[in-house]
Amino acid sequence: MSEGLDEDEVFFAAELSISPCFGCRAVHLDLIDEDGAVGARAIVEVAEIDRTVAALLDCRRRIERVRDSIGACEGEA
Repeated sequence: MSEGLDEDEVFFAAELSISPCFGCRAVHLDLIDEDGAVGARAIVEVAEIDRTVAALLDCRRRIERVRDSIGACEGEA
């Protein structure tokens, strides 16, 4: 588990909602639980959108490259 995160604060999202917020002029990334409630929200500044998308795509490429489990995640994935 990542440093600074309490095990009770981590959950596996059933859905990810991405939407612009014109009030704060940023993008809201909401992690939705299986009951439809927002479990966590990240707010991404407009200037950080390209970097955030690039980081997500890089993670996907790295995960796809390593098909066999090297070590288990401390979660339930």
